[in-house]
Amino acid sequence: MPRARLMEIVDEAKRQRLINAQRARVMRIVDRWVARPEAVGLHPREAAILYLHEAIHSNRHKDAPDALKMGRLILAASESVRRAILLAILKALAHAPLDACTWQVNVLGDLRLVHDFHWNPLIKSLLRSRAVADVNWLVAVLDGLSGVAYRFNSKYPVNSYDFPFSTLVRYVVKHANSVPHNRLTPAANAFMESLKREVAHDLVKLKGYKNAEARLLAQQPERWFVKRDRGAIEALQEWLSAATQQPDAGDVPTSSAE
Repeated sequence: MPRARLMEIVDEAKRQRLINAQRARVMRIVDRWVARPEAVGLHPREAAILYLHEAIHSNRHKDAPDALKMGRLILAASESVRRAILLAILKALAHAPLDACTWQVNVLGDLRLVHDFHWNPLIKSLLRSRAVADVNWLVAVLDGLSGVAYRFNSKYPVNSYDFPFSTLVRYVVKHANSVPHNRLTPAANAFMESLKREVAHDLVKLKGYKNAEARLLAQQPERWFVKRDRGAIEALQEWLSAATQQPDAGDVPTSSAE
């Protein structure tokens, strides 16, 4: 790379001006949303993305979502809107780059799993609800998890998720016995299969195993994750095993909310 170009990239003063300009732009958009809170329900995906950018530019990485304007707006929305935003986050994560450029002045280059990190506290807050978890909602969460099963940080010997994977899985397990098993188990099995595929892919591409060996090892996907994520996977596997051996509680007519 030419030296002049390199100096342009590392010019901290210029970087700071660009970051400040972007931060001001984000906050102008946030203020327009705050003035029209109904927009959150009409555009859940856009609300989630705007929350992400406010979090990136706030320099409050350790604060709860209600420390941010968009966080307060989202958490004040109805239960249905909060659920729509959570699913929108999972869909956005499924297509987000694993590496993204940093917005910190003192860091040059790319950061790993930026989106996962900044959406993490909002996902956790959105799951803190006393509302009844109906089967359609749990199936949607599992479907969303299937789409982001690949987003783990690949390390040897064990991997880890930067978004709250274990919180989401344990949430499903917590409510699984209150809904029809025969409607939930297909989604749970599909999620487990997606997890096995991604573990096998990782074992071949990044850990150097042969295809046949990787497929065999991936039949126990939990063994390749840190304790937090492994425990959540094992809890779902235990529920699946029990659900296939017990009479389906779902034979009882479900509520109209489902």
